[in-house]
Amino acid sequence: MHVSKLSFCLFCLVGLILTGCGSENTNLPELTPVNGTVTLNGDPASGVTIILYPQQGTNGNAPKDTAFGISDENGHYAIKHRSGAEGVEPGQYVVTFSKMVMPDGSTMEKGAEPAAVGARELLPKQYTNPQRTKENVTVQKTQDTYDFALKAKKN
Repeated sequence: MHVSKLSFCLFCLVGLILTGCGSENTNLPELTPVNGTVTLNGDPASGVTIILYPQQGTNGNAPKDTAFGISDENGHYAIKHRSGAEGVEPGQYVVTFSKMVMPDGSTMEKGAEPAAVGARELLPKQYTNPQRTKENVTVQKTQDTYDFALKAKKN
């Protein structure tokens, strides 16, 4: 009987440990999926970083509480919460964009550090600076799609 009590206790202990090892973060706020397409001078824009800055009245409105996404080869993006989960908290956001390119205008190599390879910003400051951008979105509680048509001088 002593062995079976010990076995039962070990079984329960292992069960408790395993249930606490999940990777799901239950402390996350309610998130709304946000996605869309970015074009540059009318063409799908790949490698554009989209950053959402929460505004007053939106949960997580400190500068560190931004959400971001990166557009793929078709210009499609999906925004990730600062926790890494898909989506953002409903509310108002200022939106900025960044696309780093090599000095000759060619695409940067994936994983390269912009400063180390002499990369430069392709987009004008009206898109890259949160104080100057005119782009903003109001995220509702249902999935939202936002398409952005950016313009920049051709190289």
